Amino acid sequence: MTEVAERAREFLEDEKYVALGEPEGSTLGDLGLMIGGYSPGSDEPELYEINFGEDPAVVPVLEAVAGATWHGQPEAITRLLLGVSTVLPQVLVNLGVPPSEAPKFNDIIKQQVAIPFVADAMPIQDAIDLAEFLVHVTIQFVRFSPGSPMVGGPIEVASITKHEGFRWVSRKHYFSPHLNPPMEMS
Repeated sequence: MTEVAERAREFLEDEKYVALGEPEGSTLGDLGLMIGGYSPGSDEPELYEINFGEDPAVVPVLEAVAGATWHGQPEAITRLLLGVSTVLPQVLVNLGVPPSEAPKFNDIIKQQVAIPFVADAMPIQDAIDLAEFLVHVTIQFVRFSPGSPMVGGPIEVASITKHEGFRWVSRKHYFSPHLNPPMEMS
């Protein structure tokens, strides 16, 4: 999986982005991509984040351990699963905690209030249901928060397991299925 993630980074950055002729020193900013799956012969899944910032890198995430990760509009899920806001470190500083100490206090508070929603032995259907739930929570949180809604539906869901590989769970349809019945082959 590490090699797949690194090849994806090289393809997207070197062969696609650089090929556009972007000015020297420009970057893809905060653009990132997650790649996950199983390496040959491995019993444990792997997940890698590809960062396209100033120092493009492939970073292991949740390597050989069950868990959850989220990006984009993280506030709703961070509050639900970790029990705190993403702005808590700044709030602590505003309350007089020295800036160098705020991350430590933030971590201590999260350890005390986080809810362990994800477990190693979680059945795949529960993991699918949790993922869908977290996406819907984020959609509704962003919908009712000030500003433009940056997350919306419909959503697509897939699972990756060692024995079944990649499987679609639900997919959005661009045209109503009842208006597009399957074609009969003659």
